[in-house]
Amino acid sequence: MPIVSTSDFVGELTIAQLEQSSIDADVNQFIVTYEAEYLNKVLGYTLLTAYNTGLALPTPAPLYVALRDGGTYVDVYGDTVKYNGLKEAIVNYVYFHYIRNNATFTTGSGEKEIQKAQAASSLDKQVRAWNRMVSINKSLRAFIRSNPDYGTVNYAYNEMFVYMNTLGL
Repeated sequence: MPIVSTSDFVGELTIAQLEQSSIDADVNQFIVTYEAEYLNKVLGYTLLTAYNTGLALPTPAPLYVALRDGGTYVDVYGDTVKYNGLKEAIVNYVYFHYIRNNATFTTGSGEKEIQKAQAASSLDKQVRAWNRMVSINKSLRAFIRSNPDYGTVNYAYNEMFVYMNTLGL
């Protein structure tokens, strides 16, 4: 069962006309696809397998409930920090891909931009959503590293932890 739903797309992450069944179905398909992709990229196969197994128990394992829903950890400076859970990061990741996908449409002669009375770019929204997700992912990484029960997770290089800007740099 997905962690996020269409009702989570509010505020800056509002998706227009979500009350229409075709838009709702489209967003739900993005949730199914990109939530799974997010979890695999951020947690890695080993931790994701343990996470899914731990949550599927008759009484879900508190270790994995905390990973999903959030908790606190002590950072490298000795400060107690709140980790908010996976939902906000996933919503930003799904939103990023949904907005990116809908910036153009495909025709028989290639990709076309949607014509409007005034040109507008969704790039700023995409970058904000991506960068919020990256910030949450860094908190997630610190949360995981603070508790040895999660095991070792290798984050040698992963685009899920790299900020972007509107220039593509």
